[in-house]
Amino acid sequence: MPDIAPRPRMATTTKIGIGLVILLFWTFIANDWEDKGCTKTQGYGFVLTHGGWPDAHEGCEDGYGDRPRYTSDYDR
Repeated sequence: MPDIAPRPRMATTTKIGIGLVILLFWTFIANDWEDKGCTKTQGYGFVLTHGGWPDAHEGCEDGYGDRPRYTSDYDR
């Protein structure tokens, strides 16, 4: 059986760098949701649940209490 060299592993600093880039990108997209009237926390969630940037008709409007709620009929 021939000797097969083990695959080189990704360095820890590379993994950390990739993670930071992903977090920065996620924050950048979440800011677009915040511009549409949503809270920052909602923006992070909507990036995951709605697949990224808000469409022109998506955003948040005044909801119950202090928290805005999602609407697919956003017109501001």
